[in-house]
Amino acid sequence: MKKLELNKSVFTTHEVAKALNVFTNTVIYWMNNGKLNGYRTPGGHRRILKEDLLKFIKENKLETCVSQSASRKILIVEDDIDAMNLYSSILEKENYDIKKSYSGFAAGIAIDFKPDLVLLDIMLPDFDGYKICNFIKKSAETASTKIMVISAICDTRKIRKMFTLGADEYLVKPFSIVELKQKIFTLLHPSEN
Repeated sequence: MKKLELNKSVFTTHEVAKALNVFTNTVIYWMNNGKLNGYRTPGGHRRILKEDLLKFIKENKLETCVSQSASRKILIVEDDIDAMNLYSSILEKENYDIKKSYSGFAAGIAIDFKPDLVLLDIMLPDFDGYKICNFIKKSAETASTKIMVISAICDTRKIRKMFTLGADEYLVKPFSIVELKQKIFTLLHPSEN
C-alpha cells in the first residue's frame, strides 16, 4: 500500500483510493454518502481538501496510511532576519513547509497559510506578539494551530501571559537547535511521544 503524502492541499479520488488501498468507486461512494467531504471542479471531477481527508482518516482510524514524512506547515514570525533564516534552513531540511514573516503582519498570513505551528517572537517592531498569539487562538480557522514562543524574555509574568493567551510552548533564547527540533516534534507529533 502506498502511503499518502500530505504535502499538497487538494487530492483526487484516485490518489485517496490508491493511498487507502480501496477502489476509486469506494471513495466516490464515501463522498456521495457524506462520509468524506469533497467538491467538484467545473469539469465535474471530484476533489478532497486536505483538512477533510485528515478528518476522515482520523475518524476512521486510518492514520497508518499517512506518510510520516508528510509536510507540516510552520510559520516563523521573527524580526531577527539571521535567526529566522537559520530556523528556516534547519526546519526545511526536516521536511517542514516553511513560511517566514519578520513583522506582525504574520497574523493575517497565518489565516491564509493555515500553519500547524507558529514560531513566534514576542517583541516585534510593528506589532505585539501577545496580540498575534491571541488573534491566532481566537480565530476559528487557526484555533488548533500550535504556538511556540521563542524569546529572550524570561520574565515569569510575561511567560505566564503567553500561556494564558494560548501558547503551547515557550523557548528562551539562546537555545540549542536540538532542543528546538525536539520541542517542535513533540508539538506536531503528540501521539509519537
